[in-house]
Amino acid sequence: MTLGFFEVSKIAWALLAPETLLFLPFAVALWSLMAGHRRVPAYSLAIGFGLVLAVGIFPIGDLLLVPLESRYQANPKLGDVDAIMILGGGSNPAVAARWGTSGISEAGDRYLTGAALSRRFPKSAIYFTGGSGELVGAKISEAAVATQILEAAGVDRARVHLEGRSRSTAENAKFLRKITGLRSARHIVLVTSAFHMPRAMLTFCAAGWHDLRPYPADFRSTSFGDGIGWSFARHLQTLDTAVKEWVGLLAYQVTGRASQYC
Repeated sequence: MTLGFFEVSKIAWALLAPETLLFLPFAVALWSLMAGHRRVPAYSLAIGFGLVLAVGIFPIGDLLLVPLESRYQANPKLGDVDAIMILGGGSNPAVAARWGTSGISEAGDRYLTGAALSRRFPKSAIYFTGGSGELVGAKISEAAVATQILEAAGVDRARVHLEGRSRSTAENAKFLRKITGLRSARHIVLVTSAFHMPRAMLTFCAAGWHDLRPYPADFRSTSFGDGIGWSFARHLQTLDTAVKEWVGLLAYQVTGRASQYC
């Protein structure tokens, strides 16, 4: 089996994710205990315990998300809109397949924002792009449940155009170029999570899209003071999201999948 960029990125992230790295001090402590060391286990446990406390109490991930989410204005003013492009990532196809529901995920605001814009601009076409971002076990694409979600939000099915092969932001940009047939992006709105919008815009620019109008949704970060307090699961999830996005942005720019500037 030949590993491509998608497969390598999934495997690399599984190893580099903060939730994985938090295990390292405890793994070192266990190994050193089994090896008969005395000081190393104590140091490793102290480091691990300190990291868990820091992540659990302080919203470190929010600090990392703010520069990403503030890159583009929230609720920007829009003029004429010919098309609205919604990037996948707002649903869980596995849940939808298991229970026969829409399976909207934490990023479901992408759908809600796209639906709201479709009501503001009733003559615009709606494009949804999203296959499966899972490395293994993917049975259906996100596009397969997108129609159900958008129709439930009041969007006319006749306006919706689906792209269900893409597994990454780079493929979103590439495959949308093929199905839209649109030559000018001046009146096209791009909808995705606010933290993902910088990478999305630079990626679409590298794929030949210019003058796209970003409309960020799904804001996650809070002020640092509001986020202080014990919430290990929430803080770790936000930290994972932030680090993943920064790593993804860097990897995309290094490999030429995203422009340096746009």
